[in-house]
Amino acid sequence: MKTIKSNLSIKAIWIGLQTFCIPLMLLIGFIQLNSCISDAEDIEIPEVEPKLVVHCFISPDDDTITLKLGQTRPLNNSTVIYDDWNQQNPIVNASVQISNQNGDSKTLTYSSLHQSYILPCLDFPIEVNKSYYLSVSAPDFKSISASCTVPAPNQNIIVNDVITQQINEYSTDYIIKAQITDIPNVENYYHFQIYLKSAEPYLNPKYQTNYYTQMDFQIGESFFSDKNLDGAVFPFVAKAQSSSPNNSGISEYKLILLTTDEHYYRYHTSLNIHQSPNPFIEPTILYSNIINGSGVFCAYNKYTMDYS
Repeated sequence: MKTIKSNLSIKAIWIGLQTFCIPLMLLIGFIQLNSCISDAEDIEIPEVEPKLVVHCFISPDDDTITLKLGQTRPLNNSTVIYDDWNQQNPIVNASVQISNQNGDSKTLTYSSLHQSYILPCLDFPIEVNKSYYLSVSAPDFKSISASCTVPAPNQNIIVNDVITQQINEYSTDYIIKAQITDIPNVENYYHFQIYLKSAEPYLNPKYQTNYYTQMDFQIGESFFSDKNLDGAVFPFVAKAQSSSPNNSGISEYKLILLTTDEHYYRYHTSLNIHQSPNPFIEPTILYSNIINGSGVFCAYNKYTMDYS
């Protein structure tokens, strides 16, 4: 009996110590941690001069050269910057010139309607395998420059199979299998997309509307290069789902292959990583080929294939 009472007394003392000591230790730890925190005063944040930011993509397939011009935002600037260029204050008083390898040059003029600098390609044609040079200057900014070369298009696309799978009364899966053969002996970069063209059927054909759904790649990637795979055949399998009943609204597939320069490829691949929702991906600096500035001046050539 004495042993039982002794054990109970020891247990009661231990519970009492836990009840008192643990909160006390937490309080002491909080006080010590809080004492390590102090307000920073009189810290000078280094001033960083804003730079011009350019986005310009040229192609023989376009009828107009379009250039977006903005500026970088300092780290200590609280101004909200939107992704949409139309929400920003574009730089409208710049001098923008484009020239080719023959020395011909033209000036792009600012369009308030498009909030861009534009130049009709009738006045300055963009040609395959030609190099182009960009120079931009604006008050209170360093002048910037860049160059790029227009690649030849790759038209080696083959559609191997199209599969339709009825899921239920209201939805259908569409699968397309295709392949792209790389142009050999040339360093190539590509941007590939496949769209499913659908139509919402109406009793009156006058009101029928068409729309495109971008298909997701199950095999293959949208951006790819032929690095270490010169002349290779690249397989692709893409899938999309449509709510058109009994396939009545499906008309065709649209395959778009952009053969791009290295600047286009590296900019967009870095942009995809930068915008990734994966929290474990390390921060990525966006690729830029603009000297003394940011952004990209690059070229591509488009080939479109309709398949039905």
